[in-house]
Amino acid sequence: MMSCLWGKLASEILMQRWDDAYDDLNQLKEAIETNNSRSPLDLLHQRTWFIHWSLFVYFNHPRGRDDLVQLFLGSSTSTNNQTTAYLNTLQTASPHLLRYLAAAVIINPRKKNERTLKELVKVIQQVYNKEISVISNVFLSFRNHMHFVIQ
Repeated sequence: MMSCLWGKLASEILMQRWDDAYDDLNQLKEAIETNNSRSPLDLLHQRTWFIHWSLFVYFNHPRGRDDLVQLFLGSSTSTNNQTTAYLNTLQTASPHLLRYLAAAVIINPRKKNERTLKELVKVIQQVYNKEISVISNVFLSFRNHMHFVIQ
């Protein structure tokens, strides 16, 4: 079933049928979230591919940028677990795609409010701080190793 949904979405994107692709994207998201037999790793993998493929649709469909922001940041009244799951997936598996979320927030006047901008900055800072920490640890390990080798 999942292969069919992915194939149909790819076909609609290639044909540039954005309304149909938008509907397929929503069906695919529902299928990913309702299948309880998936392992956490498989779920992360499916969500990661969903995020990558959804950008084609979200940036070409009239309601797409709204939905992209909603997918990751939710709304002021939402406490949706899916929002958290997709944001965690973005931060963990594909932080390089944060630029598209930032673009969607900035170019979308309906979602460009103070709360949304603060949430976006917080998300970017979390990812940036993680990457700086990793880079610092690698550098310190290298420096310590070189210091040991030189002595």
